[in-house]
Amino acid sequence: MRSRRLLPLLALLVSAPAWSVPTAPPGFMPDDGAELFNHLTTVLSVQITDFGESGAPPGGWGFGFYFASDPGTLITIFDPFDAAGSATASIDFAAGVVTDLEDGSIQSTFTGSADPIGFWLAQDTSLVYSQSSLNAGLIDPAFAFQSLAESFSYMIGFEAPDGEIISMQFVSGLTAVVPEPTILALFGMGLLLLGLSRRRRR
Repeated sequence: MRSRRLLPLLALLVSAPAWSVPTAPPGFMPDDGAELFNHLTTVLSVQITDFGESGAPPGGWGFGFYFASDPGTLITIFDPFDAAGSATASIDFAAGVVTDLEDGSIQSTFTGSADPIGFWLAQDTSLVYSQSSLNAGLIDPAFAFQSLAESFSYMIGFEAPDGEIISMQFVSGLTAVVPEPTILALFGMGLLLLGLSRRRRR
């Protein structure tokens, strides 16, 4: 049932539906729209907290991060062998290692960087990013709830077009990257020009 609801990436992108805004769990602020994050500490702690309604997604899936400067290189944090509620991992940016804290094994290795990071979710043949500009159709299925108790902790996850939460991960040691004013200004100018061009067509 879930595999039918989690559409393949192409179907997801072609339809480009209006995404609902998920409700923040208790103890967290509403989605702040953050897409990229700065890692404040050398080591981040990550825990799977939820897989939505079914308890675990079927088939091949994965969750991880990427550096904003190199979104093509996906670094795995969790894979199909990890279970919600119990799976925890640490990301050591100095050593370039993701460690599975359940058994102490190395999940991934990478070249460390101080660049901001984003997150990705793979489900069967679908792959989506927290950074909407990397998703075809500019869809934004990711959400980020900042903790009320720990300002450097976020609940980060992804949702299906119908609003069903696919997965949530609790990540400690982050701050959201705030868009630069110049980027916001360019985006605003683009919207203004788009509005003017539509008005002229009428």
